[in-house]
Amino acid sequence: MTERRVRKYMHTSARLGLVVQEERKTLGLSVWTLAKRAGVGRRFVRDTEAGRAPADLGSVLRILDVLGIKPLALPSGLAEAA
Repeated sequence: MTERRVRKYMHTSARLGLVVQEERKTLGLSVWTLAKRAGVGRRFVRDTEAGRAPADLGSVLRILDVLGIKPLALPSGLAEAA
């Protein structure tokens, strides 16, 4: 099996939401399944996908982990150029 290595920069809550939604759909997960696996509520997943900035970073990190997304911090200049 080939590992997907797609770089998607999540520099805004809207972009984070799009990445989460795209990966969830690519993996064939429902909102309910993702929420259950990440230990969060369905509304939290829906709000995250809608680009509403979630207040609980730990929950966002659990969602990203379920989706196999590894967050990466870049210095401001690099992130803005990407």
